[in-house]
Amino acid sequence: MKISLNLSTALGAAAALCFFAACSKSETPLSNGGDSPKAETTPDATESEPVSKTAAAPTFWTDVTLHRAIRAGNVGYSGNGQFQINEQGQPEAIVLANCGVTNIDVLADMPLLMLDMQGCPISNIDAIKGMPLVELYLDKTNVEDLSALEGNTTLKKLYLNETNVEDLAPLKGLPLEELNLVGARADDITPLAGMPLRMLWLTGLPISDTSPLATTPLVSLTLHRTQVADLRPLSTMRTLQRLHVGDTPVKDLTPIARLPLTRLVFTPSTVEKGVDEVRKIPTMQQLGVEFEDDMSTLMPPPVFWAKFDAGEFK
Repeated sequence: MKISLNLSTALGAAAALCFFAACSKSETPLSNGGDSPKAETTPDATESEPVSKTAAAPTFWTDVTLHRAIRAGNVGYSGNGQFQINEQGQPEAIVLANCGVTNIDVLADMPLLMLDMQGCPISNIDAIKGMPLVELYLDKTNVEDLSALEGNTTLKKLYLNETNVEDLAPLKGLPLEELNLVGARADDITPLAGMPLRMLWLTGLPISDTSPLATTPLVSLTLHRTQVADLRPLSTMRTLQRLHVGDTPVKDLTPIARLPLTRLVFTPSTVEKGVDEVRKIPTMQQLGVEFEDDMSTLMPPPVFWAKFDAGEFK
């Protein structure tokens, strides 16, 4: 199958976390080397010797040499990696999700546009420094230090779900449009100020101040299970359409009453002010008190408000 930067294996998992949810002809299909990837990593007498950690990298990569090179630095590699290689023999997209990889030094200097490492026990990502990455998936890894991304000028999507990342300073000034920090540990989102962010997930972060986001063109923002209580910094965000403030100490919805919201999730039992104003938002299409991946808990406004008035959300 072909892989695009929007339809990678990584995005299949990432889409489930979404609050709401081409390759050129010169590229080869994303491949794991055939029907039996593990067999491909076992050379026969006619194949060249495996690439070692100290050997010079091939100038023309293939599925076989990539599997060997990755395995040479990772004894726990499952052999299930998938690759997209262009006609010049250069990898442009690599999916190593849940493949047991801990070392990616072999990837250094590759012109990768997309790298998916989710679920791998990797902690050091220095090898990606300088890569022209557009998408990077590090969900459920041991990565804590993002300094390898400092100064990147191409990265649009970054997923750091369920990591121990605390310091977002290396992300300052990056051209990120989509950032997922669900379950991370960052307590300061100041480095996100001024980013061209369109979608941002901050579920579970120990944050209370959203003022750094006031200058971002966000369309979708998830503040679920944060300590955010004051929505006034969001009041001027005229691009914001989808907002999740469920399980937060928010008591006043008035600041968001003039936004072009189409979806809103909040906790009625804690809200004391602004409900009447939010009822009048003309663009509203769906409301809820919780959010499920399949959006089954969201309701059209007439249904939601009927339940609200009947006291079902107390």
